[in-house]
Amino acid sequence: MRKKNRTSLALKVVAGAFAVYATVTLVSLQMQINEKEAAIAEQQEAIARQKMVNAELQERIDEADSDAFYADIARDELGYAQRGERVWRDVSGM
Repeated sequence: MRKKNRTSLALKVVAGAFAVYATVTLVSLQMQINEKEAAIAEQQEAIARQKMVNAELQERIDEADSDAFYADIARDELGYAQRGERVWRDVSGM
């Protein structure tokens, strides 16, 4: 009878150790899953931002052959103005 108690005690210790190991492993895996999901969400936001930038650039490319595009470049980058147009410059330094 004593041998049976020793075996069942050893079995209980092994089962308890396995339960602790399994719990620690599951908690660790859940933490890793949460980190990876956060990284995925961050990357999806970055993709969305980049798609918006790409759309804006595509609009500029599509408008590149129009007269308005060249007029904007002449006005903004070269300082030109159309006839009769008044240009106001901010000289306050702010």
